[in-house]
Amino acid sequence: MSIRIIVFLLWISGGSLAAQEQVQMQIDALAASLVEQINRHPEVNTVAVAAFTDHQYKSNSLHRYLSDELATALVMNPNRKFIVINRSRLDVLLAEAKLDADGLMDPTNLPRLGRLNGTEMVIGALVRTATDYLSVTVQGIEVATTNALVAGRQSVTFIPSLRDLVDGAEGIVPSGDASADSAVKTPQGRPSALNIQQFKILSNGCRFDANTNQVLCDFEITNEGATTSLSIYGQRTEVFFQGMGAAQGPQNIDLDENNGRQRVSAIIRSGETVSMVLAISTSVKHTQIARMLINCHAQDRGIFNIELHQLSIQ
Repeated sequence: MSIRIIVFLLWISGGSLAAQEQVQMQIDALAASLVEQINRHPEVNTVAVAAFTDHQYKSNSLHRYLSDELATALVMNPNRKFIVINRSRLDVLLAEAKLDADGLMDPTNLPRLGRLNGTEMVIGALVRTATDYLSVTVQGIEVATTNALVAGRQSVTFIPSLRDLVDGAEGIVPSGDASADSAVKTPQGRPSALNIQQFKILSNGCRFDANTNQVLCDFEITNEGATTSLSIYGQRTEVFFQGMGAAQGPQNIDLDENNGRQRVSAIIRSGETVSMVLAISTSVKHTQIARMLINCHAQDRGIFNIELHQLSIQ
């Protein structure tokens, strides 16, 4: 007999943080704890992450940002033995079960979760604000019996810039479900500004740095929607130099002064323009990038790819 489980998380947030990477590390630690516990239940093959809510079981941009980051951390955890379905698929399952996502975490709805098909586990959270800290209390609830099967606790410090997501929570309109296969492609030659998922993306060209043996590609990204979080995934970004069959990934990504190789995130306010630099190591001085595929995720806007062709290297 299969067991269906729903995992509840209690977020209590407030305060400030020096760097967003610290919050990502805390979320990664939470995901690692969940993965370890979920792996002990081999009957759980599919997990979904629902939008987090406040104490009134309503979601805003901060809640959805946290749930998206946790979903990403679960997907990226190398020890995971289960499938994580995206939130848009969960929304379909909820609609089929005639369940409201906003009220999913309401204890009075627990008996109704047995209607949910297509996933053995749903991860959700309640988010509550305090002055200067973020505390995470986790419970794993078996849907059929509402018994707690897994539990844990994680404390993190709140990033001041996350307050922008709270302040700008109203008025964000999702631009539709974007799958990992969706992409904007540039024409041949130097690309003009691209418009995708309420971002305007401008390439300022690529150049070869002889001191580091790297090709540096510069971009400007303007957020034309409401305040959001943008993540760039280096491990899913591919660069094909002209005449080279194998793809390379970036050695480093600099997004609004946040640096990393695998995943780099930045909170971008409405109307704000930030810089992005991709550094690709090469032992040969190439003259052109034949194709570049940049994998991205924006909170409330989904996963999307930016595909560029025939980029000259100065």
